[in-house]
Amino acid sequence: VLALQVRSDLQLFVGGTFMSMGGVKVNHIARYDWREVHKLGNGVDGAVHALVQLQGGDLLAAGVFTKAFLGKGSAVATGGLAVWDGSVWSPLGCTMSGSYFAAAVNGSLLYVAGRIKDTCGIPTDGIALWDSHRWRTLGSGITKGAVHAITLHHDFVYAGGSFVEAGGREASRVARWDGAD
Repeated sequence: VLALQVRSDLQLFVGGTFMSMGGVKVNHIARYDWREVHKLGNGVDGAVHALVQLQGGDLLAAGVFTKAFLGKGSAVATGGLAVWDGSVWSPLGCTMSGSYFAAAVNGSLLYVAGRIKDTCGIPTDGIALWDSHRWRTLGSGITKGAVHAITLHHDFVYAGGSFVEAGGREASRVARWDGAD
């Protein structure tokens, strides 16, 4: 297990490298209602590293996968980010490329990070922002390594990982973005 997300109705979402949970084949992601395990479609084709609840209640799964399985052999290309609306998987804005290891939400703003170069054609070295309508870059990004963790506090985005450069300056595995480009 690499990721957990509890919704306000106490449903627990679990993501990781596992293929089954509680005897149910789930393909890297499942929902547990404290009685039984449930599939989310038929899961995804690779590891889930982060889970966050989006504004409106949808679940975002971030990881190292390329598609989400809808059922009966069908799938949708999502790249490393997929949105579960309670009944079906979909991509977020476009089909992604890269490996996504972290995600954080602040109202309608979604921050994702990992080993990424661009998001839907926008250069987003290491970290990106979805504002409910489009993808944006955070400053000049985080380079020379990967981002494995992000958290938000007030107007700041904090990132941690194996990187050594952020915003065009030397950064020793931890960086803070203040909202300035």
